[in-house]
Order: sequence, then C-alpha cells, then structure tokens
Amino acid sequence: MLNPLEAITISQATQKIKVLLEGSFRNVLIRGEVSNLTNHSSGHKYFSLKDSGAQISAVMFRGDALGLKKVLSAGDDVVVRGDISVYPPRGNYQIIVREVMHAGIGEYLLKFEALKKKLEGLGWFSEDTKKALPRHITTLGIVTSPTGAAVHDIIDVARRRVPGIRVVINPVLVQGDGAAVDIAMAIQQMNEYGLADVIIVGRGGGSIEDLWPFNEEVVAKAIYDSVIPVVSAVGHETDYTIADFVSDVRAPTPSAAAEIVTASMVQDIEKITTLQKHIVHMASQVVRGARFRLDAVIKQPWFIAPCRVLELYKQRVDELSCVIDGAMRRNIEKYKLVVGSFVSAFKALNPKSIMDKGYSIVFSKKDNSVILSAKDVVDGQKLKIRLYDGEVHAITEEVVQYGEE
Repeated sequence: MLNPLEAITISQATQKIKVLLEGSFRNVLIRGEVSNLTNHSSGHKYFSLKDSGAQISAVMFRGDALGLKKVLSAGDDVVVRGDISVYPPRGNYQIIVREVMHAGIGEYLLKFEALKKKLEGLGWFSEDTKKALPRHITTLGIVTSPTGAAVHDIIDVARRRVPGIRVVINPVLVQGDGAAVDIAMAIQQMNEYGLADVIIVGRGGGSIEDLWPFNEEVVAKAIYDSVIPVVSAVGHETDYTIADFVSDVRAPTPSAAAEIVTASMVQDIEKITTLQKHIVHMASQVVRGARFRLDAVIKQPWFIAPCRVLELYKQRVDELSCVIDGAMRRNIEKYKLVVGSFVSAFKALNPKSIMDKGYSIVFSKKDNSVILSAKDVVDGQKLKIRLYDGEVHAITEEVVQYGEE
C-alpha cells in the first residue's frame, strides 16, 4: 500500500534531481543544431540545441556571449561547452553555455578533448614529469618559423635581458600539412645533438586551425621525450594547446617565454650589478679616505720643508741633551753625597778606627776568642791585646770586676 507519509514534495524531488544532474554534468561538450534563438535586450541568448532524437534548452549569459567569435544564428551546427542546470520553477533542465564553436571548430575541440584525456591518463601532464629550467643558460634553442614575428620577439627579449646569450634556431613549419612532424623532428634533433640548454617551442597567434599542429600527438610525444627542458609559447595568453599541457613550462606568449627562461639569469645579473656598485662605492670611500689623509700629510711642515723640520729636531735634540747632562750631573753629585755618608758611617763603625782613639780588643790566646767580660778571664790566663798599631801578649795577675764589693 502507498504510505502518504513516505511521499516527498515536488520541490524536494526537483532539488534531488538538481543535485544529481548539476553534480554529474559540469563542463560538458554537446553538439547540436541551434533553434528557437532569442537575443535578449540584456545581452543574454536563449536557444535550443537539437538533433534528430532530442533537444535541450540553452542559455548563454551576456559575459560569455561577448566572447563569441562568430555570430550565432538559428540552424548553425555547433559544439557548446557548459554546465547542466535544473530550473525548478518549470521543472526542466538546461545547459548554461560558456563557449560556442561552430561546425569544424567543434570537431577540432572534440579531437582536442579526446587527446587531452588520453595523454592525461598516460601521466604526460603530471607535475612529477616536469623538468626544472636551468638557472644559467649558455644556449637558447628555438623551434618556430624563421619568418614569423615570434622568433624575432624571442631573440630580441632574450638578448636584451642577457646580451651574451647564444641562440640556435631550428626552423620549422608552424601550420598546415606536415607542420606537426616538422616540429617533432626539430625537437628531437635539438636533443640528439645537444644544441641547447632549454628549448622554446611556439608561434604567434592564429585560428584553431592555424594552431592545430601543436595539438597533435606526435608533437606532444617529442616534448614529453625531450631531455632538454621545453617551454611552450603558442599563440596568445587565451590560447591553450596540448603542447602547453605536456611542456615543462607554459608561457602565455613567445616574448613571455624569453622572459621566463632568462629570469634567473637576470636576477643574477642584477645581483652582480648591485655587488659591483657596492664595490665601486666602497672603493670610492677608500680612495676618498686615502686622499684626505694624503692631503693632511702634504700640509704637514715636515713634508713641505723637511730640511727645516730636521734642523728644528736637531735643535730640540741638543736642548734635550743639555737637559739630560745637567740632570745626570745633579744626580751624580747627589749620589756622591749619599755614598760619602755611607762611607763615613762604615769608617766610624770600623774597629780599627775605634782603636785609633786608644781602644783595644782583648783575645784569649788559647782559642783566639774575643774577651767581652771580666768574668771570662781568670788569673794567670794568657791574653793577646790588639792595639791600633800592633799586639801585646800578657798574663793576668789579678781579675777585678767592677760593681763587686
């Protein structure tokens, strides 16, 4: 039995459908015939896309419509890129168109998407496979037309930024039959003979047909297999090719490619230039300082008239010699007086000087010891008495000690 409580509302059902469709069909490509076209005054375009079995409503808002390269008309066979959207008030779905390509262009786009999907699946676009550009480049390789503006733009920019850089051009066809093979072979030759440190592959702007050789698998493989880093520079900034996805670096224009490959060298040149300026500045300061000191030396009297200065120094030496001589004489006299006083003191303390005044020294004749006290002498002891001019030998008759009763 039906359970009314399990039923959902139309709004709920529509919302679920909206989530499913809009989440699953984003950035899709759809081919069909334009019908029921309405160009609204707001700039939006409303139309239908149909084939023999079905149709879908489409809307292209003003911002995207301004980018149309060709007027959209009813009956046009087109391929559109956009997102599926559900419009709940009417319960229908539509595609919000971002880009429109007419007939042949649409075919190119389908081929582009198919190859892009294939190569992406092979890992050719992976960042892990990208090679870093060398910091210092001696030789720049260019694979492009020898007569187009692109080659001149690349050379002019590269040599303006790095004047000494060497350029090797491998000329190729960049559009038409055989161009893709020509480009691929040129890249291979650059690698085979080691002709460059980095390769710029590209051309100027053009239609999708003109740029198509850079969407061929043979060119993609040559870029992927290249040992030398490859920079793609195809068309204008808004143009994207398979070569851009496979290459190690994508540049929006040929001129930008030259700037990219020389960027690190320009930085190094700027650093060297800054260092040179610093060295020159420091050297100038050293020279200025030396010149200042030299000027000061030149102004010195001994530099201007060295003989006169020498005479002044000689005079000063003579003056100092006189001063030194006088000081030495005074010191000598002073020290003579000091020494004389010491000599007088020593003479006064000399036993001989004392004996000259009538004193004598008494020795025991037995051991030649000096008799210092009457207590050290006994009656009948042999003595030796030393006077200032000789000795007297004697024998004691009596010892008298002073202070005894």
